[in-house]
Amino acid sequence: MKKYTWIGLTYIGMFVFLALFLKGAIDSVNREGTGVVKEVRETKGKEKKVKKTDRHIVVKGNISKGITPFIYKTSADRYMLNMCYGNLIDTEDSKSICKSITTSYDEKNNITSYKIVLRNDIRTSSGTAITADDILFNYYLRCDTDYNGSDKVNTVPIVGLKSYQYGSEKTDVIDKKIRKMVKKPDRKLKQLIRKQLIKPVLKQQYKWVCSLYNNKKYNYITDKYPRKKDLFVYFFSYKTKYRAKKKSIERVINDISKQYSYKYKKLEKVTGERYGKKVRKLVLSRIQSSKKFQYKVMNIKGIHKYDQSTVIIDVRGKYSQKILDRLCDIYIVPLDKWGDVGLFNGYTSFGVYRGNASAMTAGRNITGDETGAYYMPESDELEKNEGTVGLYNLSPIIYNLP
Repeated sequence: MKKYTWIGLTYIGMFVFLALFLKGAIDSVNREGTGVVKEVRETKGKEKKVKKTDRHIVVKGNISKGITPFIYKTSADRYMLNMCYGNLIDTEDSKSICKSITTSYDEKNNITSYKIVLRNDIRTSSGTAITADDILFNYYLRCDTDYNGSDKVNTVPIVGLKSYQYGSEKTDVIDKKIRKMVKKPDRKLKQLIRKQLIKPVLKQQYKWVCSLYNNKKYNYITDKYPRKKDLFVYFFSYKTKYRAKKKSIERVINDISKQYSYKYKKLEKVTGERYGKKVRKLVLSRIQSSKKFQYKVMNIKGIHKYDQSTVIIDVRGKYSQKILDRLCDIYIVPLDKWGDVGLFNGYTSFGVYRGNASAMTAGRNITGDETGAYYMPESDELEKNEGTVGLYNLSPIIYNLP
């Protein structure tokens, strides 16, 4: 009988210990707020050895689907990316990969030069050094006319940016062509507007309609339209006799996009958004796709490589913190992982398929090419592991917490 009593007490003790351990772990996450990073180490006397180089990141908040170093929405997205990719400026969660960013102002031409100097110890998770070439690639990717990322580099008045995007120094002439085509679009442009603007917007709006069914606040309308496609038709079809019965949602979206045709301003009235900039981008792509068009401007005049660790960017206007943030709050990815090294010469091509940036950044995994916060082994560990690059891959495992 005493034997079973001791066994029972042992199990109770193990259960209490486990409960206390789990409570401590939860309290640790709560104290950190945005997340914690843990590493498993083993100590044997004075000698420390890395038992497991993978590290787990616990992120409090929602991680967006399809997150990349270019597309992010939530604070949890930013926290995780700050842990994985180097930024050109300091953030709350990570230190900049820059040694310094200094500015000088040319009063005569009203141009501020931002000199970006990289630290000399920055490596990717595979051990490759990050150099000025990688910085050039990152800027040219974000300055491409097809780039649709979350950062704001392409809104900064960089000297020569518009000429590069247009492919011509005659920007006034092309602006005139754009205005003319927006006013009187040809058949191909009409097709582009419907397929690349109207239809994608309607698909996104259908997702919004579906989200209403998860919120009791909208029961007054979702109860009236129990089928999601019927509510979608109610909101977006301006032909009142159109019915979605016995039709797939793909058919419904296609039919309604035909109702709008190329008339994006009608859609603006329904969604409350503005699509003028997107239409002008489509018009520019239409002009550049012409057989008669030739790119005559092959680089951005205001972006210069000074040496292997330094890039200088000339921006119109005086220095401001707002401009610095828009220009330098970007995640640096390696050219050899995200770009085309065969397309890079640093003078007329920069690793980017011109006019195709969105395809280069879409559907990519965010691990295996990190440039940011790594665990740096201590000196005695480096001596015992001479074959390593000295930086361990972060390899984040993400847990979404409510």
